Amino acid sequence: MMPVLVAMLVVLQDADAAVREFEAAFRKKGATVAEQVSAVEKLGEMRHETTSKALVKLLAAEERIGVAAAKSLANFTEVKGTAARVAPYLLERANAERTAVRVEIVRCLASLKDAAALPALHKELRGRDLFVAKEIVLALQAIRNRGSVPVMIDYLKICEKAPIGNVEIPFDFGPKTDKEREFEEQYPQWTFWVRVDADAYARLRKDLLHEPLVKALKSVTKQDWETHKGWHEWWQSSGPAFKVAE
Repeated sequence: MMPVLVAMLVVLQDADAAVREFEAAFRKKGATVAEQVSAVEKLGEMRHETTSKALVKLLAAEERIGVAAAKSLANFTEVKGTAARVAPYLLERANAERTAVRVEIVRCLASLKDAAALPALHKELRGRDLFVAKEIVLALQAIRNRGSVPVMIDYLKICEKAPIGNVEIPFDFGPKTDKEREFEEQYPQWTFWVRVDADAYARLRKDLLHEPLVKALKSVTKQDWETHKGWHEWWQSSGPAFKVAE
């Protein structure tokens, strides 16, 4: 038993040292965002609860740093509690309109495959950012939990009907000029949103999400329906006894 305890203590000391080294590099006077991102990536190479906690705090930091932290945390599959620490940042106010960070957080949770992330994923699936919603569907497919099945079936119904009123969504303006790229590098935290009418939003939502939802449901349940009606009727009759196949 003693050698195991000694080994654990050594790893903890190494993790503490990695955090101290990271703090020094990250907070160095005059450090550029690129240098800070490099420090985040290096910290992510030490996979331990201590470094996990340090990285999670960066998910609400400057956008490029948040993205780097999420990408690093995606590899912490053996570190217990990581998903539970990451998931709340999907709902964090600081990330409310930062599609890039939220997408990477969802991808991180998909990689961790921990059911602890499901409450946040289920809630945000109905959010207005359809690009994040699509990533959430892929994450639910990866996590493969029984509780996600009725959530996806319900959302499939929403995808098959039009919303009420106008909405705002993040928008990619296509190929960018050198000046636009320079602006984005200088102000990466800016996300452009555009107001669209209900019909346009409904079409986009269906185009982006209907097929991934059906594919995810088929993958998790091994059933074969194409519309909400078919999935709903199957769940009503067979849902109580359904178990996700290994």
